[in-house]
Amino acid sequence: MQVIALAYGSFVFTIFIKSPAEIPIPSDNTYAYMVPVNASDPDSAREVNLNQTLTAQYTSFNLATFMGNLGANYTFDYTTGRSTDFAFMFAIIFSGVTGLMAGANMSGELARPNVSIPRGTLQAVFTTLLTYILTAFLLCLSCSRQLLQADYLVRGVGIRFPKKCHFSRFQKSRILKKFITPTPKPSITNHLNYR
Repeated sequence: MQVIALAYGSFVFTIFIKSPAEIPIPSDNTYAYMVPVNASDPDSAREVNLNQTLTAQYTSFNLATFMGNLGANYTFDYTTGRSTDFAFMFAIIFSGVTGLMAGANMSGELARPNVSIPRGTLQAVFTTLLTYILTAFLLCLSCSRQLLQADYLVRGVGIRFPKKCHFSRFQKSRILKKFITPTPKPSITNHLNYR
């Protein structure tokens, strides 16, 4: 928990101290670097041209940036090449909640599970929701729409997010232990000895 809090704190800190700058769009976003094969026909086939440097604006806190980011403007996801829509964006937020379910799976070890499970689950859901809203609000205030669409990790700004939290690692060892630990098998002689 401390590592996640430290990583998120560094994100918030960076948003407050970073001055406005032009951020280079990473070359792994090949969608942004696609140019028409025939320069005179913009509708012709496209190819990747990495011999150019594209940038997007990081504005720090700016109300004009915030107003420019309001409203939906779905584009292509440069990691998959698919067009995005509301369902695709919702899936990103929904995946944050699935980690909460892994925590609920470990609830059998609690002293008072009937009180702790509902309280902990609601606290986790609201904490996650508030964190997502705060993150979206801070990024919307400080990063141009082009930067948000062209660089999902916002690498040039210096913001660092953990790539993935694997909450299921806690459960894997317990499940494996259940399979490995030999359990005594009931037999007729055991039943006869108990009578």
